[in-house]
Amino acid sequence: MTNHVYGIKKVPSHSLRRQAYQQIKDLIVHNKLRPNQEIVIDQLARELGMSHTPVREALIKLELDGLVTMERHRTPRVSEIRMEDIREMYQVRMLLEGWAAAQAAGNLSDAQLSELSDLLERALAEAREHRYEIHLTADLDFHDTLISAAPNELFKRLAIAVTDQTLRLRSLVQTVATQHIEQIVAEHGAILNALRARNPELARQCMVAHLDAAMGRTLETCEREASGILQPQKK
Repeated sequence: MTNHVYGIKKVPSHSLRRQAYQQIKDLIVHNKLRPNQEIVIDQLARELGMSHTPVREALIKLELDGLVTMERHRTPRVSEIRMEDIREMYQVRMLLEGWAAAQAAGNLSDAQLSELSDLLERALAEAREHRYEIHLTADLDFHDTLISAAPNELFKRLAIAVTDQTLRLRSLVQTVATQHIEQIVAEHGAILNALRARNPELARQCMVAHLDAAMGRTLETCEREASGILQPQKK
């Protein structure tokens, strides 16, 4: 019986590359394949139940996403995460999600804003009881809702690529999302108030301030707890 190292299901014959891409990406984003880890194509192909070709094609696409590093005559690896990568990721998020927040101020319905408010309140109440799952989900849903409100498909594709990097980092350093919950909810609340006021510029400013604070929290946590996971900054 074949030993399934990665624990993934075989993929049907149709849409092999697309499905291989999604399953391998999930492994990377959730750190079942960790930063700088070699990617064993033989093992992946065997567990996915397909030839090497769609797996290699999926890895090429993941390289374009910044999640895989492929060099000639070398085994593919999961991309490293460096401190400078974290800064760059948040800087790009400030640009993209700041714009998205401004768009959302005019595009989200009152009902959607009420749903976001209820979600944040439930997340905070659960966190005060040391139950953090709803908060983690609410954080993602809050940002996803604002991104989805932007009427621009190219923007959404760019935002998704950055979000994948964010999720990978977050699952490596979970404590950043639980140590500062009240502060995070307050920052989300400030964004929500700006959205309710239908003030695009204030919404943008609040989102940028939130992501700037999140960058600081993430860097601080990484420096304190993630030695051996993140790569040192280039000199």
